Amino acid sequence: MDFRLETLGNPHDFSAEKTAADEMSAKINGKELRITVTRISDFEIFLSITEDGRTRNRRVFVADASDGKWVAAGGLSRFYRDLTQEKARKGRKKGLAEGPKAITPPMPAVVVRIPVTVGDSVQAGDPVIVVSAMKMETTLMASFAGRVEKINAAVGDKVMPGEILVDIVPAEETQKTE
Repeated sequence: MDFRLETLGNPHDFSAEKTAADEMSAKINGKELRITVTRISDFEIFLSITEDGRTRNRRVFVADASDGKWVAAGGLSRFYRDLTQEKARKGRKKGLAEGPKAITPPMPAVVVRIPVTVGDSVQAGDPVIVVSAMKMETTLMASFAGRVEKINAAVGDKVMPGEILVDIVPAEETQKTE
């Protein structure tokens, strides 16, 4: 099965074929991989990835979002969007209303810092909240320019994937109301 995924604005070609109940062969941007998948919980999986005879292990947290998935591994958190599905919706006009408007944690975590306040203007990539899971801090960033409308968490709160931590109104919408 072939996919086209996007992260950080860059597309990546991905193909995968299941070879056993918990194993697959994959090709990512031309690299051949053998991947063994062990599900630990609804949000956590363990991957054993073999490339060129070398194996590395990764504990990965995955959380669904309205238009993709948040994936956290090795202290990094990234949003992935499936461009393959977008081909099916190609005729539809895509606007800000379809993009994420809230910041949610990619895994069960604890809020450690909130560097923004209600009313702050943010740009795409600005840090808006920092969470900690398994002794690793992850900075969640704004995915578009806008204004912080609401903060739904406080330092020390335990939060779960899908829980909205910060609401951001897109810059286009704030300009319409002003």
